[in-house]
This record gives sequence, structure tokens and C-alpha cells, in this order.
Amino acid sequence: MVNFGFESGRNATLPGINAKMPEILGLMARSKLAELDRICDARAALDREYRAALTGLTCQHGTAKRQATQFMPVLLPPELASRRTAIAEALAADGVGTGQYFSPHLGEQTLFRDTALVEATPVADDVSARMLSLPITDAMRPGDATIVAGRLMRAIARVAADAGSAGAGQARGDAVLGCVMIGGGPAGTAVLTAASKKGLLERLAGDGLVLVERSPHIGPGALGGYAIRSDTTAETFLSAVRGNPYPELAALETHPAGQMMARHCGALGAPLAETAPLLAATAQRLRGIVTAHGGEIRTDTEALSAQATADGLWRTTIVGREGQRILTSRHLVVATGGYQSDAHVADKRVAGASLGELAGDRLMRSDLLLRRGGVEAVAARLADRRAPRVVIVGASTSALASAVQLLKCHGLPWGAGAITLMVRTPPKPFFPSVEAAAAEGFTDFTADDICPVSGFVLRLAGLRLESRELVMRMLGLGGRTSDPRLRLHRIAGEDDAEARRIIGEADLVVGALGYRPRALPLFDVNGQPIALAHRAGRPMVDRHCRVLDDQDRPVPGVFGIGLSAGFVPWGALGGEKSFRGQANGLWLWQNDVGQMIVHQLLRQDAAARSSAAA
Repeated sequence: MVNFGFESGRNATLPGINAKMPEILGLMARSKLAELDRICDARAALDREYRAALTGLTCQHGTAKRQATQFMPVLLPPELASRRTAIAEALAADGVGTGQYFSPHLGEQTLFRDTALVEATPVADDVSARMLSLPITDAMRPGDATIVAGRLMRAIARVAADAGSAGAGQARGDAVLGCVMIGGGPAGTAVLTAASKKGLLERLAGDGLVLVERSPHIGPGALGGYAIRSDTTAETFLSAVRGNPYPELAALETHPAGQMMARHCGALGAPLAETAPLLAATAQRLRGIVTAHGGEIRTDTEALSAQATADGLWRTTIVGREGQRILTSRHLVVATGGYQSDAHVADKRVAGASLGELAGDRLMRSDLLLRRGGVEAVAARLADRRAPRVVIVGASTSALASAVQLLKCHGLPWGAGAITLMVRTPPKPFFPSVEAAAAEGFTDFTADDICPVSGFVLRLAGLRLESRELVMRMLGLGGRTSDPRLRLHRIAGEDDAEARRIIGEADLVVGALGYRPRALPLFDVNGQPIALAHRAGRPMVDRHCRVLDDQDRPVPGVFGIGLSAGFVPWGALGGEKSFRGQANGLWLWQNDVGQMIVHQLLRQDAAARSSAAA
């Protein structure tokens, strides 16, 4: 009874309480309290490491500001619920102990089932059946959680294959695909658009293409859920279909979705919510072309991991409505997008301390502010402030877009200097030419800031459209008047006491500090995790869009594209010499960058076939 009423296992058969602390454990607990802060920090780091490595599996949503994490709960794929014991045994054989907290759930336990009225609980039943708890202990060190996650992925793949799930394995005689593309959002479909612009989509599909997308549809991804205007012109969105060699794509220019986009030509971008219809219509027609020429688009399907084979191929484990299966291909294209997390934003250092330490529960990531309902959430948080003060940390497009959104919120009483943009490097505007910059009175650039291909000033680093207009006002260019509600503070190094004071006095702190790639867990021939460069904060890809390992070596046959991939244009692609960062742009993805990937896929596939024939 002192152990929750558990007579055997974790199933309460009689009334119970939690009374498991005799004197010796009490003394140990008091001693342990002296180390509590260090322990909590170490366990929180393991929690973040797990979440980064368990791509494709569901983890518990974190809401606590801080907690002493006891274990890492994760849900197995639905079709493997009945194989949980086998997966746990496979992990145990690999040196990893697991638990199944809280399974069975209350409604399934004997005491409650026999004495209480329990109605249908389908969600709890599903979670309970799939729950597996991975270890988080004080003995674990950085990197251990990634190893455990890798062993879990291997165990899942082995058990699924042993179970003989429909399509779980691929017979050796099956055809090897040319490419498995993971992600069908704006970046993934941009590769297909890039191929279509060169008339290569039929060939790409015919070589064996399977696109895997976790959501029910391909195309817009999450763009329709944002409340801001695009930093890409409406003309760029239309350029994907205008004059396209495939008539069904070219016809979209006069489609209602194309006409909706055309209304924003010449404006400061298009509302992202109104870009979704054109992206969705384009994706549907791309899908038709791909499937008509032998390719396949799999929606509602999750890619769990990919493992290299001894013969230079990749075996990608996917799970969808038809169960789990493995796709074998010569190449992978990872277009899984980027994400922001509260932990990532809180860990960023500003003026000698982490942003989480400086801002506490006043911290909000910019991704939440920029989504639909974000400004309303801010207004609700600041409703009782007579003179609210907000700090936006960062100089990215997201930072300026956050400022634009807040300044548009007329429901809040913004006073002079109410919003502070806190930056290390002041933002600068884009100009189409040196002459255009001079006409507006902008001189803060050098020859290294001019793109040698296009002649654009700050082609990559410069802000565009709505964000550009705000920067132009801040700088007072072209006769513009700055907005007194917005001020700029440049961080003066680690000892900037003024920056810490501004953050300390703010009612809300918005972290606009970029996105991280979701990527995909990759394993080598021996089933060991391949450490990737982006885990160490470096770009995910090189100048040829090849995914890099932690030694900055290309992982053979794996390419990456999309938000936070870290690609930097070079050579004929243009860009200023001074640029330090990454280029994320739909036009690049649908043109030069996407075509770079397509040409490598087709050239290498042709070389492989020629070698096999010889």
C-alpha cells in the first residue's frame, strides 16, 4: 500500500499512497538538494538532446519553465504498439533500460476498473499502449541521449522487420529508387518546381522518386498559419508557374489562386495566408506529373531514419497509413524545414548571460508572435500594462517582422521607445543597385557588399519589403521619418549592463534568433548514428547542398534544402562577399539551388547506370 497499491508491476490492485522515504533516503535527499541546480540543468540538457535526436517520434510537450526530469517519455509508432515489449527487450539487449510510465493508465488498472465508473478513454488508451520511457540519469553525459535515441531507432526498425508488417521490409529483388525526398513543404516542392522549369520533372520521377510528407498535403507547409506578409514578392511566387514548360503548371497563372497572388504584385510582399492556395495548387499539379511518370507522393507518412548500406545505398524507414516499410534509394533529399524551440531561444547568450536567465517567463520566441493569433496573445499578456515595454532580440527578418507586427497592434498603448530592437549588428536595407542606394541616401556599404553577378547592394544580408521599409524609416532614408515607438540598441559585448537593464525592465522579450534544422537521423553501415555538422551549430549543407557530418565532410548521396539548411550562394549564383549567414529564399529554391540538387541527382544516377551496364 505504501507503493501506490502496486502489488505487482505498475497496476494498482488495492488503495495506496506514496510513502517510500525511510530515514536513510531522507538523509540522502537532503544531501542531494545541494546539487539540485546542477542536476536539473544536466537533465534538461539530456531532455533537449533526446528531442533533437528523436525526429519522427512523438515526445511529451514541455510546458514547465524548469523541472527535474526523471525520464524521457516517447510514443512508439501506432502500428508497433503491440510490439512494445519486443522493442524494450531489443533495447535491453543493446544495453538500454526502459520503463513504461504511465502504462497501464488509471482507467486500465485493476482497482479503478473494478470500483470506478470508467467511460471510453480512446486517447489515454492509445498513449498508454505506445508509451516507452527512456532513461535520464545523473550518470549520463552529453551525447548519451543521442546514442540511446539511435539504439531505439534501430530497435524499432529490427522489430518491425521481424514482425513482418505489411511492407516492413523491401525484398532484395525490388527496384532501387533514384531518390527519396523527405518533406513536401515549400522547399521540397521547390525542388520539383526547379526540375519542371528545366523540363526535367518527368526524368526525375521516372528514375524512381518517392516524396514523403508527414502532413495530409504537400505544398504550403506551415506558411498559411502565419499572420505576416512574405519577404518574397508576389511576382516570385508567380514565377514558379509563369511560362513553365508544363502546360498544366503554366495554366495556374490564370487560376483563381494565381489571380489572388497577382493582386499583390508591386506590394510589400503578399500575406503568407494568401500564398498557401497557389502553393497548394502548384503542388497538386506537380504531384500529377510525378505520379504519371512513375514517381510517388506519400502523404500522412513519417520518415523515421535512414541507414547507409554496404553497397552505397540508403534504407529509409517510413511509417504511414499502410504501416511501416523501408525504401531503398541511391539518394536522399532532406527538406524537413526548421523550427524554433523555447529551450533553444532561452539558451542564447546576450550581454554575458543566457536570454532565459535574463528574461525568465517574460520570454517569447518570435515564431509564436508571427503566427496567426500571436499578436492577440501578446495583447492579452500586456493588457494590464499602462505603458508596455517590449524587447526584440535579433536583427533577422523574423526580428523586423516581429517589430512590424507589434507596431500594427493598435490595441496596445505604445509610447515613445516602447519597443527596443536589440542587435549585435544593425540591420541594413537591400537595394537593386548602387545608384538606387545613393538616391535614397544610403552609403553604409563597401564594394564587398555589392553582388558581382546582379549588382545588387546587400543582396543576401539586406532586408526586403515590409522589413526593409521599417529599416529605411529607422535610418531616416529618402526623407522618411523614424517611428518614435521603436528604438535600436546595439549590444556592446558581454559586459553590456545597459542591455541587461533594458531586458530586465521589459514586460515582454521576443527572441528572434533564427531556426534550427529538423534534419533526419542518419546511421552508418554498422547502425551507429552519424554525427552531423548542424548539431554543433554549423551549416547543415555545403556549397553543393550536400549534408555534412561533424567533420564537415559530405555524407555520400544525401542532400539538404530549406529553412535553416545553411546554404550560402556562390559563384554564378551571386551574393555579396561580405555575407555571413545563410540564404533562405523561395526563388533560390525554385531555381538555382533546386536545379543544383536535381542535376546532381540525375548526373549521378546516369553515372551509376552506366557503371552497372559496363
